[in-house]
Amino acid sequence: MNTKSLYPRRRHAAQSLSVIALTLALLAASAGAQNVMERAQPWPIPARIDVCTQKAPDPVPVQRKWTVGMWDFPRFEVNALISAPWRAPLLYESGPQGREVNGIRLYREEDPRVLDWHVYWMTKYGINLIIWDWYPHKKPDGTLDCSEAINSPLEMGFLGKAKTGGEPVATNRFAQAIDFVVMVTDHGPVASPDLPAYIINNFLKQPNYFKIDGKPLVVFWDTKELADELGGVPQAHKYLDDFRAAARQAGFPGLFLVPIVGNTGMPNESHITQTKAEGFDGGIGYHYSGAYGGEKHEGLDENQVKRTYRYQDYLPVVIPGHQKVWDLLATAFGDNYLLSITCNQDWRGGRPGGPVTVGRPADLTKLIQAGIATVKERKLRPFISLEAWNEFGEGALVEPNIEQGYRWLEAISAGLEGITTNKAAEDVK
Repeated sequence: MNTKSLYPRRRHAAQSLSVIALTLALLAASAGAQNVMERAQPWPIPARIDVCTQKAPDPVPVQRKWTVGMWDFPRFEVNALISAPWRAPLLYESGPQGREVNGIRLYREEDPRVLDWHVYWMTKYGINLIIWDWYPHKKPDGTLDCSEAINSPLEMGFLGKAKTGGEPVATNRFAQAIDFVVMVTDHGPVASPDLPAYIINNFLKQPNYFKIDGKPLVVFWDTKELADELGGVPQAHKYLDDFRAAARQAGFPGLFLVPIVGNTGMPNESHITQTKAEGFDGGIGYHYSGAYGGEKHEGLDENQVKRTYRYQDYLPVVIPGHQKVWDLLATAFGDNYLLSITCNQDWRGGRPGGPVTVGRPADLTKLIQAGIATVKERKLRPFISLEAWNEFGEGALVEPNIEQGYRWLEAISAGLEGITTNKAAEDVK
């Protein structure tokens, strides 16, 4: 397919435009423009939703035979929305507290009304688990700090806590609607002695915290980060053992601990060996775009800086690349590998280089179907995770947005047909 993009032209036009003008610009561009995902905007642009005036419908809980997890990156990357404003979400807040970037109204990530819409959409399209990127921080004195604003969508918006890093709550309003899990995103020091107790008291004791074999699932970002921080594999093993002991003391039968095996690249034997040596129970993935190649494209951005991106077509590159990773990790971990799927990536808006997925939402449906088939053939746990709901900076988003509307969620729903009782109904406009 022709992968020529008019993103620079659209970016130049959109940066000073209101949402209405941006919408008109996208419509005007649709006749001749070609975007990497598909011809730009030949479908109707859905109306935006003001959380101040439009209440989300009640969630539609999904049956639990299969677990379909969605990764949630709980922070706008404003620079990405400046560079690629057509990715702006359909949701916005009109009130005085609402945010605005270049005339485009946005929402506050911690606003409970936003989470109401997110959970409604997730459950409506067959998702029954949120996997939250959660960012704790170990201070120089070894104590734990969980007060960073990036954690507010989970702790305040979803759980209903009074403040981020504050006292735990007994339950949350989504307890009967959707399960959740946290990933300890250890992009810096996290292994405080206080970390296990915080996770147990604030998250694991929630009635809708997700469990495998009765054990709460906790994800760590990367196989090697914990060992690097603590000084070696034995130290990491002991830390995880102590975490499990604390969970048992709190009344749980243990923990099911997994890391992102191989980070975002192709896992190799050293990643697998170290994961097992540290005492993790299995493995999971975030996005796999670094595990397969793609066609290099070079060009100038809006500042005339040369950038290089890897265009990765679903059919010849992305789906076979996933299959290679799935087969490797299923062989290494058996049914303790929790199969993971990269929905889409487009780093052109927020990164100086990286992957760009080429294809259509219908191709994502095929990828999900291939993943489900692998779970069945390999006799893995009936679990898949999808990355990501809202990683705007990496163009990894299925949250309803100005450019794509609900099309990615519809593609997910189509891929899940047969393993969930939910069927996408008419969108609330």
